Formats: sequence, C-alpha cells, structure tokens
Amino acid sequence: MRLEPCNTIINNLVKNKSFNLKNFNRKIQNQNLSKKLTYIDIMALHQYIDSKRMMANIDMNALQKLYKNQGRDFISKAVSFFMNTYKYPSVLKPCICYNAKINAPMAFSPANNALCINENEIADLEIEELLVGLRHEFKHFENFVNILRCAKLRLQVVKFYATQSAAEDKLNELYREHKSKPNEKFEALDKYWDCLNYYNEHPDDEKLKEKIKIFEKYRQAAVKKFGWIKFDTEESMRVEKIFIEQKKQVLNPVGLEKHSFWRYQASYDEYDAFLAQKVFENQITGNKDCLFSILKKSNQNLLNAATTNTILCKKLTKELKQALKSDDELLISFLNYD
Repeated sequence: MRLEPCNTIINNLVKNKSFNLKNFNRKIQNQNLSKKLTYIDIMALHQYIDSKRMMANIDMNALQKLYKNQGRDFISKAVSFFMNTYKYPSVLKPCICYNAKINAPMAFSPANNALCINENEIADLEIEELLVGLRHEFKHFENFVNILRCAKLRLQVVKFYATQSAAEDKLNELYREHKSKPNEKFEALDKYWDCLNYYNEHPDDEKLKEKIKIFEKYRQAAVKKFGWIKFDTEESMRVEKIFIEQKKQVLNPVGLEKHSFWRYQASYDEYDAFLAQKVFENQITGNKDCLFSILKKSNQNLLNAATTNTILCKKLTKELKQALKSDDELLISFLNYD
C-alpha cells in the first residue's frame, strides 16, 4: 500500500482556534509531527488517543513479586494480577487450561471462559514476553465480559456461548470415542458443525439448558459489578461489532482457509487486544520510546506483512479512510486531555 502524505485532519484542525501544533506535539511526547501526516501517522495517532481507555495504575511492587514465580504458578498469579489491576472480582476469573491443543502460545476461549495455554509454545518465552502475551489474552476476556453486559445483545449472547460450549463438550466426547477406533478418519470441523446444528435445533436439550444457566449466572455477576452497557452508546456499538465478528469466526475458524488469519488480525477484538498489549508493555518496561512511536512502528510492520494479502490491505485502507473522516472533536478533546 502506498502511503501518501495526508493533511486533511491537520488542515481542518488548524482552522480551529483551539488547535495549537506545539501543544499537539507535546501531548504525544514531542514526536514533532509536521502538518503533513501520512496514513500511518494518523492510524497511530488514533490508536494513541484510544489507548487512554486502556490505561491503569500498575502496582510495580506487586509486579516485582510476580516475577519471582515460574511456570504454572507464574501464569496463575499473573491472571490474578490482571484481575486486581483492572478491577475484576474473583467470581469472574477465567479458568486456565494447560497443554491446550492450539496453534499458538496462548488463546482465550469465550465459550469456556478459559485462558488456553500451549506449554510447549511458551517454553522459550522470556518472562516479560509471557506476561505481555497474557495481557493480550486478558483483553479478549474483558471484551467477552463486556459482550455479556451489553443490553442490546442480552437475548443473543448467552445462547450463543452456551451452544458453542455444549458443542465443544460433545466434540470432545466424540473424539474420545474415536480414539478407540484409530483407523477411522475424524473430521473435527464437520463434526463440530454437526454438534452446533444439533443444539441449535434442540433448544430444550438438558446439556444446553445447563450451559445457559451457567452463562446467565456469570452474566449476573458481571452486571452486578459493572452494570449494563446501555443501548446506543459508543461502548455498546463497539461491543456489538466484536460480537458480530465472533459469530462470523465460528463459521470460518482461524486457519481453515488462507485469508481467515488476516481477517482475524484486522478484527475489532484483535485491535483491542493488540492495543492493550502495547499499552501494558510500554508501562512495565520503561521503554524510552513513547507509545505513539511504538504504535507507528507496529503499524508499519503489519502493513509490510499485509502488502501480499489483498483482504488485509482492503481492511486497513478502509480503517485509514475512516480515520481521515473522523470527527475533529476527537482530536480537539485529546488536546484538552489531562
């Protein structure tokens, strides 16, 4: 993708009496932006502003104590550290599944409210790399909790997650049965869809009813702590977009066709997790580069990787065009942010 200089936002802002370029640069730790911003500048700038909602006070003493642990103890206590840092009650704590059969070091499963760990994949990670990765997955957990709290989605989400969870349990049962018949082929995806279809067609199934009760109880605990996310708010619209993408991913899981991984990389949920990860990493490492500079480099790296992928290029182009059309008030309010 060619990065043409674009000064649309700055030109509009300059016309506004409240805008001051010197003050603007000070706010992003003196990166000395000119009035001709590239698309990458604008993308990083919007992420930088958006990162304010990801900030939290990090207890550095608790962090140093955490670093004294290893292995599973470290992971368990790291999740507790995040629960405390981001003010989540223990009743909402996700379970941890070790030795998970996943094609990644770690992942979060909403259907099981589980942090899945591939212990072979994480074996060579430095302690800070592991912690930053866990922060990434914890953001997925936070979005899962927010989806459950979204008033607009309240009639859909419990059944959606309960159906997935029941289908995964059934698939595991079928796989255990298959182990006794090693010569037979096991088409996991086809059988998973069969399980999903079964529970969608049998809403009175006792297993599904049990799962629905579990998710309803969990949602009650989340709403009791944080309240409902109200209709037609910015947060509600963001959460709804994440949920819509999750439903699409159930029909087209990551890794089943060549473009699905890139679709996931460009999703709202992954954007949030990426940003939360970068914010947290910047907070705990004492990196001398400012967050804006780090985001800009990361975007450039992603864009370089995307140049051979048409779908991701189109997605990023769309996002960048949306950034260019964004309300100037977003940047104006940022200038007044303390």
